[in-house]
Amino acid sequence: MKQVLGIEWIDIFSSRERKRTYLGMVCHFFLLYPFGNFLLFTPVIYYLNYTWPIFALYFIWYVYDRNTPSTGGYATQWVRQWRVNRWFADYFPAKVHKTANLPANRNYILAYHPHGIISLGCWATFGADGAGIHDKYPGLKFNLCTLGMNFSMPFRREIILLFGCIDCSKESIRYTLSGEHRQKKKGNAIVLVVGGAAEALDAHPGTHELTLKSRKGFVREALITGSDLVPVYSFGENDVFGQRSAFDRRGGPIIV
Repeated sequence: MKQVLGIEWIDIFSSRERKRTYLGMVCHFFLLYPFGNFLLFTPVIYYLNYTWPIFALYFIWYVYDRNTPSTGGYATQWVRQWRVNRWFADYFPAKVHKTANLPANRNYILAYHPHGIISLGCWATFGADGAGIHDKYPGLKFNLCTLGMNFSMPFRREIILLFGCIDCSKESIRYTLSGEHRQKKKGNAIVLVVGGAAEALDAHPGTHELTLKSRKGFVREALITGSDLVPVYSFGENDVFGQRSAFDRRGGPIIV
């Protein structure tokens, strides 16, 4: 395959299965990033085209629904089971290696490492369910925690809520693990990318640097909610992107 701008583009003579994986990758990329960023300008577009009543209706909905990211969200398996999600996971490919059973009569906090640049493995597995995590652990309801600012973009917030994302605040975590928004009090599992943005700075191909020593909040939440801690490691997460240049914590340049 030819490389243009550092990207390997699809070979038109590749198999139909391989083309499907490219389609899955493109669909998710545009859904979450260019499309999501474009939606930031929808209020201006509505105003310039004199269709502001549409934005006004959405604003009313936003005010009404503003607390949903902190109160369990509204994930739907119909969205998570889109066929394109499987194609997206097969692009890498992302697979789940099960090392222990997680009974559905308990609650769990899954500590995911490493963050990588944008945690594509975490999204493919626990958000889009492209790797079949619900088949591996039936009875568990997975919620992927992300920054609250990700729920500030119009329309994109509804997309990631449908995929099961919730706010990563302690209030949101406790509410979700309590099962107050569901009939079942057990079988709730939240996924935290513990290292956060700080760990993303160390996401270089071939490295496995974790930001963990200063991140103890998830342990406290596990004790408060009585949830089991489950370590999750994504092999190859740091190999997805190569950072052209960065600075390490000692101030020295890193060139990849």
